[in-house]
Amino acid sequence: PAKQVAAGETDLPSFADEAPRTPTPRRGPALALTLAAGGVAWVTPRLSGGAVLSFDIRPLDHFDLRFGALVTHLPNFALDVGAVDVSVALGRFDLCWGTQPRRVRARLCAGAAGGATVSVADGFTNNFRRTTPYVAGLVGADLSVRLIGPLALELRVDGVLPFQRTVLDVRSTSGQLLARERFAPAGLVVGVGPRFEFR
Repeated sequence: PAKQVAAGETDLPSFADEAPRTPTPRRGPALALTLAAGGVAWVTPRLSGGAVLSFDIRPLDHFDLRFGALVTHLPNFALDVGAVDVSVALGRFDLCWGTQPRRVRARLCAGAAGGATVSVADGFTNNFRRTTPYVAGLVGADLSVRLIGPLALELRVDGVLPFQRTVLDVRSTSGQLLARERFAPAGLVVGVGPRFEFR
């Protein structure tokens, strides 16, 4: 007689009720590179053009570390009987808080910048080339809109608060003061440009 086998004794194990295991990918910090061009007011004696380059590291969703540079140039600024070319170049570091990283993201930033103002005079009896240290605090906001893939568009506004105002003195060969230009106590930078984000 055939031996009767109880149900379940020779069944293969079933994995139907087990949840599939999906490995959790390890996420590193997000990186971004921005190049913006725009207008600069009161960092030099008059409105000038400028450019901002920045590199961002986002270790957490709401916080960013930003390293960058700001450059602006004002040519042929009329002063007394001559003209002065004024250039400002700054390195900067900011801490930023932003909204959740989505298609549109807004941030508030604060930091510091340091560099130099280079003034080159022409048309005076005693022409000069002068380099003056420039150190400032920074406060700003920006808005980025993701377009396609890693490409986004960023609009930014920065306030520049120099710790010491730059002063341009034009003197004769005998040392007599002919003209003086004192830079503004605060400046404004407005820029727009592409932003490339990598996760």
